[in-house]
Amino acid sequence: ANGGVAPTHAPLTGSPTINNANAAGCLVVDERQVPRPQGAACDIGAVEVSNNDVSVSKAAFPNPVLAANTLAYYLTISNMGTDSASNVAVTDTLPSGVIFVSVEAAGWTCDHFNGAVHCDKSPLAIGANERITVTVLAPNEGGIITNTAAVTASLIEASSTNNVASITTTVIA
Repeated sequence: ANGGVAPTHAPLTGSPTINNANAAGCLVVDERQVPRPQGAACDIGAVEVSNNDVSVSKAAFPNPVLAANTLAYYLTISNMGTDSASNVAVTDTLPSGVIFVSVEAAGWTCDHFNGAVHCDKSPLAIGANERITVTVLAPNEGGIITNTAAVTASLIEASSTNNVASITTTVIA
């Protein structure tokens, strides 16, 4: 499943096998011929977790927004890892009460379905910082709304703590 001559299973995010092997027994490459170590120390097992890191960050404008007016969510999708990221998928779950208007994302394939915007791209280059803009109409009522986006990729990440981002917006009636 992860490449190499023998079937392998990658450690899950946060696994105690990541960066925990004895340096004296660390092979130069893993089963897939990925150089070791990729982190602070070698990983225990046949597969070395790469220093891959896809992330998402968010902004909203204007914030606050007047009820029923245009509101834009700006998502920045980044790849700060050592490999290009394959099968990158972004899901932006829209707050209740907003009306979807559009999504702009150069080089991405996007759609809107059932209250969420989904965008896909493969590959996402090393060092990429790409923007996805989702435009909605704010709810008709005042209050606080929260928008959350998540990014995934088919790479093994040592940490996924920056794969979800949320922003709150004040709606003024």
